[in-house]
Amino acid sequence: KVHDGDHIAVNPYIMAGHGADVDGDSGRFYLWIRESDCGTKAHGGRVLPMTTSSIPVSNPQRLIHISEFPHDPETKVVKSRTVTEYQTSGTEVYALDPITLEHRWFPVSHFSVHKNLNMFAVQVGSRTLFVSDDHSLLAYREGAVVKLPPVEALNLMVPRIKHLPRHTTTVQETVEAKGVSRARKQRHDVAWTLPLNRDIGLFLGLIIGDGCATARGVVYLYGKGEKAQNRKRFEEIIQSDMLPYKGYTFETKFNATSIDGVVRSRERSTVADQGWFSHWIAEQTGSGALNKRIPSFCLNASDDHLIGVFDGLMSTDGSISWITKKDRACGGQLALVYFSSSPDLVAGLQALLGRFHVRANVCTYTAQSSGRPAYAVNISSIDIARMHQRHNLQFTHPGKNAIFQEHIGSVCLTADTDDLVPYPKHLHTTFQQSYAKQNGYAKNTAGKTKFGTLQAWKGKGHWSRAAALKHLELCDLAGAACEELEDFRELLADTNLGWEKITNVEPAGKMTGWDITVPGPYTFATEGGHFVQDTMTVHVPVLPDSVQEVKD
Repeated sequence: KVHDGDHIAVNPYIMAGHGADVDGDSGRFYLWIRESDCGTKAHGGRVLPMTTSSIPVSNPQRLIHISEFPHDPETKVVKSRTVTEYQTSGTEVYALDPITLEHRWFPVSHFSVHKNLNMFAVQVGSRTLFVSDDHSLLAYREGAVVKLPPVEALNLMVPRIKHLPRHTTTVQETVEAKGVSRARKQRHDVAWTLPLNRDIGLFLGLIIGDGCATARGVVYLYGKGEKAQNRKRFEEIIQSDMLPYKGYTFETKFNATSIDGVVRSRERSTVADQGWFSHWIAEQTGSGALNKRIPSFCLNASDDHLIGVFDGLMSTDGSISWITKKDRACGGQLALVYFSSSPDLVAGLQALLGRFHVRANVCTYTAQSSGRPAYAVNISSIDIARMHQRHNLQFTHPGKNAIFQEHIGSVCLTADTDDLVPYPKHLHTTFQQSYAKQNGYAKNTAGKTKFGTLQAWKGKGHWSRAAALKHLELCDLAGAACEELEDFRELLADTNLGWEKITNVEPAGKMTGWDITVPGPYTFATEGGHFVQDTMTVHVPVLPDSVQEVKD
């Protein structure tokens, strides 16, 4: 219902000049930002301290989850029951103008929270994006880059920045944990500087995978059998001087009923010391399987720290196996899969792997125990083999590490795929005529005419950049000239702007999403370089005559 005195957001097709939007396009992912200063800022209702000693002050760039976007809490505006908006300044994101295809750093004006959204898991290239069900994606269609809902973008090519221009290299070496201690019934502020090395990465990865930190300040790590080695390393790290714990740990064996009603024996290590620090860990890693995440400061730390996090994740909820395949030259395939029910943890793992140029495809399925959506992250064994050559990967879980070390040398390191670009279907006839004019109906090496090859490219919706440039040369030789050809030539000229195909779109259920407003392009790039649409909230007063018109 619309009432006199209310304000509404008007669709961009009505107020295109203002870029207004009412669909609440939002998502759950990581993105690069750069700020004019750094220090402790409010992020998504939480305070995330940053150590200025390890981050340059001039335009520092860092990776954050979109929910942690810097904003001013005092500018809070409740737009509806499900939408809250804040103002932000001094922060830039990388964005793409869908009309001119110009991409650079742009300032952000607003940050918003959208609750109870219908979200979709979109598989694009080797990444999965969690975005809302409205015009959230940019895709190439009919010779232009347009904003489309996830379902309509299926099988289309989307733009992706290959190499994000960076002004500074930001490697965070430490993070300061802060809290309130209630020792001896007295409250006082406490802090601890945590080194972001491989051991601390393993410590956090183990908690994210098989552990939990409670609001009461207790940390648990579960695991029996071969996973007992995880708990042993966990306790060794606790007893070191890197953490504020005093080594107060104990082990427990008990029976527990799982979600599917099955009673299972379990073992766990418990840390009930320094409750304020355990509470801080809970804030950083999330509570409950659906809300687990990799802290943003981890993704800005050194490679060594991230390898520790990866070890902890794979040693808990990961699977490493050798699948026998007779058609393979090496006799099989090394499979690395990580399982999670948290979209944020999946996005964080993809960001972690992206740091090492490791591809990962995400499959969505329904968990039998809970009936909720869950995700299997299938990690490229080829890319992991390259990562192993550089960093000598080892896993804490003895069984998984044995399989990995035995078979990683058998992985065949194939060449990377071609640089793909969209196939402009509206120019298909022009390409056919230009080829025929220059070459007739000559056969290619496969015995097919080039018309057949062009038809195949048209069906796929993409071809290699080299093939596209070659056919543009044929068009030039044939004297073909039109504005559409020149537009496509400009698209190919930017070799830093890559293209990937959306191969799958699946509902991910209702969840909270976050959004930012980038005046001008009204888009921004995720951590993986894929561009999504933002939401601008231009609000227009509703006059009494308009209210009566709606009622009539």
